[in-house]
This record gives sequence, C-alpha cells and structure tokens, in this order.
Amino acid sequence: MSLDIVFPNAEQMDTQNAILARIANKLGAFETPTTWAAIQAAVRAGLIGQFVSPGDQLEVQMNEVVSASVSGEGITSAAVDKDTFLAAAGTQHDRYVFTFGGSTWSYRGEPVRLADFGVSTTGTAVDGDTIFVTRTADIYDFDVLGIDEDVPADPMQKHVLTIQMHGVWPTAIAFSKRRPLFVVTEQMCEDMGWETTGDNAGMPPGTYHIVLCCGAYNGETGEDGFYAFTTNEYVPIGGSVYHTTIGQYHSGQNAYKVANITAGKFKTYTADSSLIETCNTSTAEAETVDDIGAGVVVCLAVCTGSLEVYWDPASFTPASYYFVVFTPEHAYGRNCWADSVLREYLNGDFLETLDPELRSVLCRVQSLYTEGGWSDLDGYEPRICEDYVTLCTLTDLGFTAPHPGSEGPWNGQNVVRTSPYTYWSLLGNKQKFTPEGVPAQWWTATARDDYGSTYYVDEAGFTALRKANVTYGFASPVLHIG
Repeated sequence: MSLDIVFPNAEQMDTQNAILARIANKLGAFETPTTWAAIQAAVRAGLIGQFVSPGDQLEVQMNEVVSASVSGEGITSAAVDKDTFLAAAGTQHDRYVFTFGGSTWSYRGEPVRLADFGVSTTGTAVDGDTIFVTRTADIYDFDVLGIDEDVPADPMQKHVLTIQMHGVWPTAIAFSKRRPLFVVTEQMCEDMGWETTGDNAGMPPGTYHIVLCCGAYNGETGEDGFYAFTTNEYVPIGGSVYHTTIGQYHSGQNAYKVANITAGKFKTYTADSSLIETCNTSTAEAETVDDIGAGVVVCLAVCTGSLEVYWDPASFTPASYYFVVFTPEHAYGRNCWADSVLREYLNGDFLETLDPELRSVLCRVQSLYTEGGWSDLDGYEPRICEDYVTLCTLTDLGFTAPHPGSEGPWNGQNVVRTSPYTYWSLLGNKQKFTPEGVPAQWWTATARDDYGSTYYVDEAGFTALRKANVTYGFASPVLHIG
C-alpha cells in the first residue's frame, strides 16, 4: 500500500490562503472587489457570484493615452513612455505631478528619477519647474454574460467570469479576407527556376495563365476556359496574386459566362499586402493545358467535385504547373472563426487597447466552432480554439445553429453548454448600437456550411448572412476573466 501525496497548485494555494485570511479576520466573505486583480481573486475563489450577476455592467477603460505637459522657466517640453510610466506610477490617478526642487525631481513628496517613470525632458530644469502627466481613456460598458459558463483552457483553472461589450467596437471590420489565388513561396521559386535571393527574388514579370474548369457554383461551366494576365513588376516571396471576379456568385439563367472573368482584374501584392499592380484579364489561345507550355503558373479552379476528374496533376512536371483548388474563399473569404482575420485582430491589436490591469487577468477559454467551407471539398468539421477574446455564436445568443451541439465551450470531450449565456437567455432583444447610438450589424462566430458566409445580427436584432470579406459588420467582443 502506498500513499500518494498531491500538492495543491499555486492558484489553489492562493485561494485557500485568501479564504483562511477572511475566516481569521471574521470577515466571512470577500470584500467588494474594486480592482481587476480583486475581481480575478474572487473569480478564482468561486465567489464572484456574491458581487455580480448576469446583466450587471462593468466599466472597462480602453485606448489609454498618457501625455505630458510642463510649466516653469527651465524645461521646455516633456515626453513620456506609457508602458514604463504606468508600470511605475500605476493607474489609480488621472493626473500625476512632478516638481523640481533645485537639485532633484519629486513625486508625491518623494525624490524620484524621471527615467524610472519613462519621462524625458528638453531643456535644463530650474527650481519650480513642473511636469504634469495626464492619463486619459475611453470608457466602455461590458455586460456580465455568465459565471462559469465557459471552459478555461488551463485545466488548473476552474472558474471564469464572461463579459461582453454592451455595444460594438466602433471600427467596422471584415470577418475574414479573401484567399489569394496563390502566394509566391521560396519553394515555388525553386521549382519554377526563379530567383530566391536578391532584389529580383520572386515571381518575375511575364505572362501567366489561369485555367477554370467547373470553376463556378454548382459545377456551372459557362466561365470555363484559359485566361492570361501579364505583370510588369516582380512579386516578391511572400507576395500574392488575387482576381476580382473569379468565384463570385451570379443568379439567373446563363449567368456564368466568360465576360464575368475578363471584366475582372488580376492584382498582385507584396508580403505586407501593399498593392503592386493591377493587370487586365484576357482569354488565352489554348485548347488544353499542354498548349500553354512550360514555365508558367497554372491555377486550376474547381469549386465542386474532385480535382482529378478534370486534370491529373501527376501528368505534369512540378516545374511547369501549379494547381489551386478554387473555392468561394477566394472570392468571399474564410468564414470560420478559427482562420478568420477578426479572431487575429481581436486577440492582437484589440487586446492591446484594453486597460493593462484588465488584460493581465484575462484567461483563454476553449471552445468548439463550426468550420463552414465547402462540404463537398473538405467536409464539415468543427474546430477547437483557445482565445482570450471571442465572439458569441448563434448558440450563445439563443438562436438555432446550423449544427446544434457542435459549437460551444469544450472540455476536451464534449460541448458542455448547448444553451445561451444566462444574460442572453434573459434578454430577448439582440440589438446593439454604435457609440453614436446607431443600430449596428455585428458578427457572430458561426459559419454557414457554404457560400463563404458568416452569420451576423442585423440592426433589428435578428440573424442574417453576409460574405465573410465584407467590411461592414462590427464586433461585440467577449472577454474572459479567470
């Protein structure tokens, strides 16, 4: 017989010590938390429900700006590094005053070094000079959606508080960008005999071809054919090539025709998405792929069916052809949350706009999302994501999802919540507004199975569909504290 000793982790020890301290002081419960760190402590102790409930609101500071001004006869200006300053001075105040006493600077009566606060000056300080550092920020209300209704990605964390922006983030944004026809890679350059180093590394100027075969919706063939474009500038490694009309949906009889493609333009971009040039589209004089000849890029665009049905890539040498299976993502963007630019933005640039103290107490949650895409090409498959910032799904809001039970908090084996957040179960109207009070259309994280579309909530609070690449919808970010 053996005795296994299990030691508590750091979080469990902190929680235990906090509770024991309150028992020792006969407090019986946490004091009302007034800082993000105190809210996190209450969440981790499983006691946040004593202080907030779904529907309550918390104020969040965002877009924080720290600036400096001066007065006196010596220094003429001052600059301040925000991160260094807030780390040294904290965020308890909106205005901070530094004074020069003839030999040293002081802050709140104590001598200090300005460099420790990220403050620099122009000119020579004299007695009586003063520096005023001002902290300003936008205030946004966040609604409490639920307590312990999500699954922390860290299995050692057991509790989480979920909050959502009451309105929408004021910048309209696409859910995702269109996928390029192809990206110029180093491997492609090696295969094609192009330069891989130096100023001319990448795809050189020349004439290139696109082959469309059943490249329209539902296997329509009216746009099939051989198309060409001529570039005058190099496309560097990491750069990309797009087309403005290939893959677009058209309604009506005989709507798919060659004129749709030739009316569009090929566009080349650098690795950082800067436009290089716009090229006209022409039809190519060819009847088969072999007629085009070697040394060109050939993209085979197929929306439906198997690639091998139309052309066998194995019959062509890699140094002559490149094949791309075309889907609506090339026209309308990737409509699944896992691969969306909106996910990248919210967990990157947007996250950086939050109050640093709030940012420090956020935790990642683990959720399952519908992938969308074209089911006859890559199949329907849910995706697991771990994020600090998320969007509500249709299920979270109380709407019917395309695949009920296939989106929501994921514990590694099952979706643990298939009902809406408590907040949204209590609030029937899903309408949201911009900071100016205008009804907004805001994205959800639920993808449609096809057509490159993502669900959003319209101005009246009902669900609708929009192509993922449209820069019109807003985001109503969801944060997780734990």
